[in-house]
Amino acid sequence: MKEKTTIGEDITQLRVLAVVPARGGSKRLPGKNVRELGGKPLIVWTIESALGSGFFCDVLVSTDEPTVAEIAASSGAMVPWLRPACLALDDTPSIDVVIHALTYYEGVYGAVDAVMLLQPTSPFRSIETIRKAFELFNAAEGVSVVAVSPAKSSWPTLGRVDNEGWWYALNKQERQIARNLLTGSSARINGLVYLSTPDTLKSGSILTDPCRALVITDFIEAVDIDTYEDWKIAEYVAFKKTQESVG
Repeated sequence: MKEKTTIGEDITQLRVLAVVPARGGSKRLPGKNVRELGGKPLIVWTIESALGSGFFCDVLVSTDEPTVAEIAASSGAMVPWLRPACLALDDTPSIDVVIHALTYYEGVYGAVDAVMLLQPTSPFRSIETIRKAFELFNAAEGVSVVAVSPAKSSWPTLGRVDNEGWWYALNKQERQIARNLLTGSSARINGLVYLSTPDTLKSGSILTDPCRALVITDFIEAVDIDTYEDWKIAEYVAFKKTQESVG
């Protein structure tokens, strides 16, 4: 097992824990983490890419669902316990889940240099993206890294919807405030990668402010499954990938 090292050294020497949060409940797409996608459960896609990267000291799956735990363990992930019910609610913050996993892991296996949060709803995450996140993190010396995608909306179309369903364009002052909050290219967090130090996480935040952006321009890789429509897109992509591997 890798020993804790100093940030700024060779990325292969960093001791990084991957945490994959996968609770059983899902209102929009029930049982999505174990649904078959391209011939294997959704969560297995993330476990395989994490293990295949070779960058992690362990890949820990945090779940409250026995079926998810069984599948994850059989796929090579560490599943040391079932997550407490109080950390598996619809409104449970991700930071609480990560800190719970980190506290356990460091208590048993020793300190780590960083933690990478990998959501199982991003099945097409590439090993190359994981590697690039490591490189950015290493160069930034402790500043968090988050994967983002170019935003689909543009400033001229920004507006707001009121509680009765009416859409209003932002007025001049509101547009200026929005621009001041986000200069440069508009982007959105896509959920592929969150990479931070234990100190950042223990301070109560997933990311430092500011943090380094890992820009993902590949729409397919950035697919994040939250709805049935997202699932249908993912099914098509998985089907095409299966055809390409066979061909």
